[in-house]
Amino acid sequence: IVHRGSWRRLQLESCALRERGLAHGTWENKISHLRQYIAFSVYYGVPDFPIHLGILLRFIALLGRGPLAHKSATNILSSIRWFAALIAPASVKVFDSVLVSVSLKGLKAQLSRPVRQKLPFTVMHLCTFF
Repeated sequence: IVHRGSWRRLQLESCALRERGLAHGTWENKISHLRQYIAFSVYYGVPDFPIHLGILLRFIALLGRGPLAHKSATNILSSIRWFAALIAPASVKVFDSVLVSVSLKGLKAQLSRPVRQKLPFTVMHLCTFF
């Protein structure tokens, strides 16, 4: 037997848990990524929404110029896709284009950095230290 008061209380607690699940920093990151895209579109004088394929490819090229990790660039594009789904749902198809996926592969290759490896100590190194 479920009491009405406790059921309603559980429902409110589950809503509160979902709201806490999306951290405040997540929203700040999404808004920051949207600001980056809007600044790009204002600077180059292109429409921001709906997103066109050529504009998105140029934005990806701009992301490749900076000192970002590939995951950061992917996160930025994910946030922009999320806002595009809210503002102009028809422009979400652009993100599924083959050209975008190929550009993201190229971006990953461009932003990848070689792993730094330290050479093993030799007798010469030890003689220098001591």
